[in-house]
Amino acid sequence: MKLPIHKIVRRSLTALTLTVGLSAASGAWALDKADIINLQLAGLDANTIVTVIRSSTEPLTVTSAEVEELRIAGVPQPVLDEICLRVGCGAGPTGPIGPAGPGGADLQRELELQRQQEEERQRLERERMEQERQRMREQIENEQQREADISSAFEGLAIGERYARQGQHIQAAGVYREFLDEVAPPPGSVQYNEALTGFVRAMHLAGYRYSIRNQALEATLIGPNNASFEEMFGILVDISNEVEFLDPNFLNLTDFPVGNYPVDFQDEWNYFLGRFFWIYGEYSRASEFLGRVSAGADQKGQAEYLSGVIALEEGNAGAAATGFQNAILATERNDTNEEISELANLALARLFYESYRFDVALYHYMKIPSESYRHPRAVFEMAWTYLLKQDSNRAIGTLHSLHSPYYNTWFFPELYVMEAAIYLNTCNLDSATEAILAFSDEIAVLQEPVREFIATTFAPEDYWDAISNYHERIGTPEAVALPIEAVRFVLADIDFVNQMELIQSLEAERDRLDVAMAQLGEYGSLALAGIEADLNAKVIDAGLKISAMVSDFEAELTDWYVKSQEVSIEVRTERLSVFDAALTGVEIDQSSSSSVFVLAADWQYWPFEGEYWIDEVDAYRGDLTMLRDQTTGRCMAIDVAGPETEAPAE
Repeated sequence: MKLPIHKIVRRSLTALTLTVGLSAASGAWALDKADIINLQLAGLDANTIVTVIRSSTEPLTVTSAEVEELRIAGVPQPVLDEICLRVGCGAGPTGPIGPAGPGGADLQRELELQRQQEEERQRLERERMEQERQRMREQIENEQQREADISSAFEGLAIGERYARQGQHIQAAGVYREFLDEVAPPPGSVQYNEALTGFVRAMHLAGYRYSIRNQALEATLIGPNNASFEEMFGILVDISNEVEFLDPNFLNLTDFPVGNYPVDFQDEWNYFLGRFFWIYGEYSRASEFLGRVSAGADQKGQAEYLSGVIALEEGNAGAAATGFQNAILATERNDTNEEISELANLALARLFYESYRFDVALYHYMKIPSESYRHPRAVFEMAWTYLLKQDSNRAIGTLHSLHSPYYNTWFFPELYVMEAAIYLNTCNLDSATEAILAFSDEIAVLQEPVREFIATTFAPEDYWDAISNYHERIGTPEAVALPIEAVRFVLADIDFVNQMELIQSLEAERDRLDVAMAQLGEYGSLALAGIEADLNAKVIDAGLKISAMVSDFEAELTDWYVKSQEVSIEVRTERLSVFDAALTGVEIDQSSSSSVFVLAADWQYWPFEGEYWIDEVDAYRGDLTMLRDQTTGRCMAIDVAGPETEAPAE
């Protein structure tokens, strides 16, 4: 039976008076929620209530749910903490807490807490150790499996090497690729480098270029530590030349010293890097590497030519001329790369043309071989040079040459207008008129179909298809409604021709990859998808370029049509002047110039046939009579180069 509250308080106070530790208190009643509230209402402070709770020998009958009610009733937090320690707040009812031991209740609680924490720590440690043991077991198993895989893969690499020796390159490439993808040796390891090198070599021997460009660069960037370093660099050079591969990571090649390698390798290395820096516009570094190419190297002519180009782009015409001349000398001395000699002679001809040194320009134009595809352009520029030099007979002879069958794959819409201008300048007015009529009949009529093609063709792919398949579609229902002259105009652009050849090369490589999918697995699929995407992009780019060139072609036709009309007006004006001169009886100067090869004086396109003339096709001259009075500047009365001039009708 519970004691009245005043007795509880009195006994508690007595216990406090007798001893601070309350060890003498030995009440035998159990405290409940009401008792705690009554102690508070009695005015006891928190410490006293806590002491009363601790001095009780019976367990508290306060539930964890009632603790919240005590909190609401304003019971101090220290009292609530003591209750929670005994009844386990939030964890449901707990067993009774016995009387404090000899060391005091605080010490007992601390020891119990430490014991629980230690048990928890030991449990977690056991779990951690077990997890670590399991991880180590798995690691050992994985390593054992990896060693088995590597052993098996190396057996496969031996098979790959055997495939390569037997010339079965695509099978060898498949074995190397499988090793790289499935065994996945860490990049930089001996195994990785050997497999990558073998893969690049096999694919290159199988005829692949574009699809291994990045792998070839990676294999080269292994550097001199790779026993196949020279071979990998050679493959990289080949790929760069064939598929126009250019990558900013070429810069990393400069980290490798190559002074101990053969001179031939160093020359190729220095030219390759010099060309790389030239393309990226770093002219000082480009000149540094190009200057290291030895005098006897196969690349010396190319290096000197690029040095001339760099000087020209920097505005130094003198240094440019020196570079081009050195390029010609290097190709002659080393008997290498005639194409560089042609390019250098063309560059020199244009330099001297622009500086009005026409005879020197003509000398270099004539150095272009007649069998070169650059020869038509050189002959055309020679005609302009003769024209500016005021050598009318050589100019008209050269222009007539361009009408010959040897140049029928080229198109120069201005030929007739230039001829008309020369005839006008020499007062051969009937010939001038015939040239204007020829322009109207053969050139001006091209404008309408070209405009129609532009108006009905929109997609870049359609422009590409029109040019790339033009000849195959002639005579079929799908023939392209574009004049052949426009096609020739586009194909005269060497940059576009290179782009077209690259696209065709990628199409061929795509087809080979499609066949080799079984051997190359996932890599083949990814490479094929990459080529398809790049092909689409390049076709679109080429189509846009064709669209721009066809528009330029139409604009050029319009421009030369306007010029032809201007010349026609001047011819009519001169005819009136000739009529006036005839009335005044002006004397006629019938002097003319000639050479071993003389064209007939009357109007003609091209009178000769047969291969006999190919070596001399650019050496003809006209036999024009100058019919313009050098004193008055007026045309004389009679045109001896053509029919007699009739007086204009009234």
